[in-house]
Amino acid sequence: MGSKELRELLQHYYRRTIIRFCIEPRTFQEIVDHLAERAGIEHGLAHVLAAEHLAILEEKKAVKPTDGRWAATEEAIQALKK
Repeated sequence: MGSKELRELLQHYYRRTIIRFCIEPRTFQEIVDHLAERAGIEHGLAHVLAAEHLAILEEKKAVKPTDGRWAATEEAIQALKK
């Protein structure tokens, strides 16, 4: 597997992890902590990854920010079930 393919796979994994975790509204710090634990990475990297992937998910309307928390949209939740 090339580095580009691996990067795409990892990005997809992080996004799916965030969507699954955000079925209930979560704070940014909760998301960072969850990513660090699930992926086995240090919190500094998890912070950067969470910010990057939340921005992408928000742009694609897969998560919505509400009162300092992020929640997965119904469309994103349904897409995970398929």
